[in-house]
Amino acid sequence: MVKAATRVAWKIADVVPQHAARQLVGSQSQVSSYGIKLPNAIDMPRLRRAIRESTKIRIAYTNSKGEKSLRTLKPIAIFYYVEVALLVAWCELRDDFRQFRIDRIGSIDHLDASFSKEADALREKWLKSLAIPPAERF
Repeated sequence: MVKAATRVAWKIADVVPQHAARQLVGSQSQVSSYGIKLPNAIDMPRLRRAIRESTKIRIAYTNSKGEKSLRTLKPIAIFYYVEVALLVAWCELRDDFRQFRIDRIGSIDHLDASFSKEADALREKWLKSLAIPPAERF
């Protein structure tokens, strides 16, 4: 994603005024790749596609206590932090939103079940649960 972000910044810099281009590709526009180690077993482009296309997944997950579970999820977002990436999803087992550390996901099965009819409402409900005013959302 760092490479993709850099390529996009250079493409935008090619079409904006020179002073703006310097800001896009200058030192203030860097993305850190420090710390995140994603498991090789997870196909991240496919996971992102499941989010975009609103298709369910089933994961084998190990929590911080070492307890294993299988979860059927409606994935809605991925957050990349300095040392960890999180999958945000509606968990059918818990009937609520949950965050899953991607490095603790042992496997992902992509299901042929769509939740596209409820995807927008689900994302809106999740954003409201964060108590972020609409004007400040992504």
